[in-house]
Amino acid sequence: MKHLLYLLCTLLLLAIISPTYAYDFQSGDLYYNITSNTTVEVASHYDHEDLVTAIIPKNVIYNNINYKVTNIGDQAFDNCSSLTSITIPNSVTSIGYAAFRNCYSLTSVTIPNSVTSIGWQAFYGCSSLNKTNYVGNIAEWCNIDFAATDANPICCSHNLYINNQEIKDLVIPNTVDSIQDYAFYECFSLKSVTIPNSVKSIGYFTFFRCCFLKKDFVNNSPLDAEENGYWGALVGEIEVDGMIIQGTTVVGCRKNVTIATIPNYITRIGSNAFAKCSSLTLVTISSRINSIESSAFDGCDALTKTNYTGDIAGWCAIKFGGLSANPISNSHNLYINNQEIRDLVIPNTVDSIHNYAFYECFSLTSVSIGNSVTSIGDYAFDGCSSLTSVTIGNSVMSIGKNAFFNCSSLTSINIPESVTNIWYGAFDNTGIYNDESNWENNVLYIDNCLIALKCYIEGEYTIKDGVRLIAGGTFWDQNNMTKVNFPNSVRSISALAFSTINITSLEIPNNVKNIEERAFRGCRYLSTITLGHGLTCIEDKVFQDCRALTSITIPNSITRVGVSSFENCSSLTSVTIGNGVTNIGKYAFYRCDRLSDIYCYATLPPSSQESSFPHFYAYVYVPCESVQHYRADNVWGKFQNLQCLDTEETDIENVKGSSQTLNNCNKLLRNGQLLILRDGVEYTIMGHEL
Repeated sequence: MKHLLYLLCTLLLLAIISPTYAYDFQSGDLYYNITSNTTVEVASHYDHEDLVTAIIPKNVIYNNINYKVTNIGDQAFDNCSSLTSITIPNSVTSIGYAAFRNCYSLTSVTIPNSVTSIGWQAFYGCSSLNKTNYVGNIAEWCNIDFAATDANPICCSHNLYINNQEIKDLVIPNTVDSIQDYAFYECFSLKSVTIPNSVKSIGYFTFFRCCFLKKDFVNNSPLDAEENGYWGALVGEIEVDGMIIQGTTVVGCRKNVTIATIPNYITRIGSNAFAKCSSLTLVTISSRINSIESSAFDGCDALTKTNYTGDIAGWCAIKFGGLSANPISNSHNLYINNQEIRDLVIPNTVDSIHNYAFYECFSLTSVSIGNSVTSIGDYAFDGCSSLTSVTIGNSVMSIGKNAFFNCSSLTSINIPESVTNIWYGAFDNTGIYNDESNWENNVLYIDNCLIALKCYIEGEYTIKDGVRLIAGGTFWDQNNMTKVNFPNSVRSISALAFSTINITSLEIPNNVKNIEERAFRGCRYLSTITLGHGLTCIEDKVFQDCRALTSITIPNSITRVGVSSFENCSSLTSVTIGNGVTNIGKYAFYRCDRLSDIYCYATLPPSSQESSFPHFYAYVYVPCESVQHYRADNVWGKFQNLQCLDTEETDIENVKGSSQTLNNCNKLLRNGQLLILRDGVEYTIMGHEL
């Protein structure tokens, strides 16, 4: 039975992969299928196997109807091992799948410019093919749709002739805007390629294995034919004006390049592309560049001008991989269409200024940031030493680390109320920072934001009333600071603001709306935390490594508990999750190995991952009506002790909270946890609303 089944499967497979040789009529040595009232295609037939010479006519007559031959059909000459020559008329527009597959004796092929597409494996196995001739021009060849590498006869001949003239120094005309996939795949005869700015895209594998480049490139990656040019890159590398280009990426350049004009079809400048180009004096970057990778212009000490052919919005959108990715770090200026930018105006079409965007742009004297911008990236204006004034629009929410660092002439800047996060170092070594008259009791304030400290704090510290925002890193590593008091004016606490200080307790007022990532990370003695009801999110790593913390109550106002927010709080035994929480990030309670009780008041199980929790043997208490939902959840259902939140009244008369005394209210015991119920609202015994 097995042998019979194997035989049937084999026959079915052969039926699928073998040609059926169906055709409508024969004319001369060839067979045809009718494709319309006026057109036919050359059809597959076993008689083709003995063909030596095939001349496809432009027209063929059948039943007194004159048909135009427009296609060479799928497998038309498949396995014609005796075929040595083929004539294709200029009526043919497509060559089908495997049309000349395994035509071992075929030595040359001439393709007319009427052909617009060639199918998969069309010339696969044509091992004797030594000439591909195209009757047309380069622009037309670039536009042919090749289905795969073996659709292009160049893959076997390794050369291209245009009207019987071999192409060695390829010049793409400026009428071409794109070069299709596989167009010059394995064209070994090419010695150089010139691509004009009219080209906007270069297809996949277009110049793969075109081994015409030499050694001596500054990126220390010589394009040896055996290593890189032939075997190394998915898209073959070409040289344009001394730049080494791979697809749409500049990957290197010659040492003696003095002027680099990035072609319009390039979208990326790769790592170290111009590194150590000590002769480079001018670089012109096209508006289509969207990323410049790390160290792209490292060591270009002779660079005196960076010119960009787009606009300010386009420049702000470029993603720079580091300080020396931006050529401004060497030229210290920026020209937009050859006009030097001194008074920079960020238009309202820009929503963010990326990292390093204007790093060390010495020529800038003023900056005005539009109202559409929501973030200013890390090091965005670092080192702009001539910058004297900055106006920030009222939509900016975040100012990145070292954003204005070393702007030594900066004496005027505003921080709008929209800003909720200022990273550390944002205004260090500015004219504002260096002016002693701007400091009050060793504290630097800008508007109503606490920016920096010059003093070392012993014991308790009270933030000045009126402060709205505390900048990142302000109290970082104040090892002798044991307590911090927040006025009701504080709305935002920036990233790393209190990281690694030695406080033992923390009470966040209800007016605080934002606590940014890692704000209290590493406060190893912090054992008690009270979160205000103004918070809607616990950001990533806010309380990571607070190893003395034993319990935490997340108020109902919180909707998200961020990634690693309580990771490695190794003393944490009890967590109460308010009913507003809908998401718990990965590693939120990871390595909290003592966690034994989780009280979750959310009606639906918050989305989470297995890594959100340290283990699944803690006791989990959820609303009685929601138990089945939790048990059915992919993560919560893994807890072995999932129970209903039991509630009963207790006869305790008075409970004193941290901020008020709760009298004349109902006292509840829920799974052994004492709660207060007053006017339909539940409170912890500390008087904090759940």
